[in-house]
Amino acid sequence: MEKRKKDTCHTRKDSIGDYCWFFNDDEFKSAMRQYCESRFGIPVIGGFDKSYPAYLPNIPDGKGGHQTFWGNIRVDRAAPGASITDGKLLAPQQCYNGMIKVFETCKGYGGWWNDGWGTFFAECIRQ
Repeated sequence: MEKRKKDTCHTRKDSIGDYCWFFNDDEFKSAMRQYCESRFGIPVIGGFDKSYPAYLPNIPDGKGGHQTFWGNIRVDRAAPGASITDGKLLAPQQCYNGMIKVFETCKGYGGWWNDGWGTFFAECIRQ
């Protein structure tokens, strides 16, 4: 499994899409909440190797335009002492807490943050 750098921002085009910026923090956070509420009860089993991606289009970007929010939780590692242990279900607030770590580091670009058991993605994708 590929090892990604922790706390990386989506500042260039990649396989998910072209980068952009949400100028309105509240809209970006609202998209994170919407993603997390739709993913209630994700099983977090170390080494399970499962992704839960979703594109949320037409999120206001704070400058009169709209962009797409791409969220994902990839569960692909087992780690002793991880923040969520094997066999648990990920609650919406736990999901949001992981996504907010992305926001705190990358602001409106979004990016990804690695936890002991997987990766949270919260990215602005240009429409």
